[in-house]
Amino acid sequence: MPSLRRQPDDMPEFKAFVEEYWPQLGLPDSQDYSPSAHESVFYGAHEAILHKHDYVGSEHLFLGVLRASGGSFHGIGQSLDIDDLARRVMRMSSNLVSPSEEHFARAAVERQADAGSILRCLSERIEHGQLVMTPRSVANLRRATTLASDQHGRPTRADAEHLALAIAEDQDGVVARAVRDGQPEQVQQFSRWVAGRIAWGPLLNLVESAEHPTER
Repeated sequence: MPSLRRQPDDMPEFKAFVEEYWPQLGLPDSQDYSPSAHESVFYGAHEAILHKHDYVGSEHLFLGVLRASGGSFHGIGQSLDIDDLARRVMRMSSNLVSPSEEHFARAAVERQADAGSILRCLSERIEHGQLVMTPRSVANLRRATTLASDQHGRPTRADAEHLALAIAEDQDGVVARAVRDGQPEQVQQFSRWVAGRIAWGPLLNLVESAEHPTER
């Protein structure tokens, strides 16, 4: 995925956006999250708009994590194709009924918008009450802070990686079903990368159980 022209965390207006709109979305305290987690939510909200949704679900947040990380994850042998992954994950969402290739092609183009344009779009949607976080997304964000604190043995800010694993851990969510069912394979690769980067036993076990589920 091409690099963004401007990284949002370097923009003063992005920090102002987090301070103003994070509470309006009903999210936990923004101070409990690192810049990478802030950007994951930011891009996740944009993914919801790209797919013409008025809510930000866990599937959108997961794609936001990928975008916040630039779409390239060293250590899994290849870069993830964000457009292809979006196509596969979003097709598993019950809220999308047979999305067309034209839909995904348009989203791929709009995904390359600069951060300033995305900020203006999100601000307008939130101000008019046209974008909300689902209870599952809020729960995933809260779970991410628990994972971060458990890992370090003290309260600490959650990173994008903790959010990704919280989403994968949510067994009823779209992304967890993708991991559990073995499709898309890229989600499994991403989960392994996250677990390896955090290098924390419980998370490594989570990915292992996702890749080798017990017989049902």
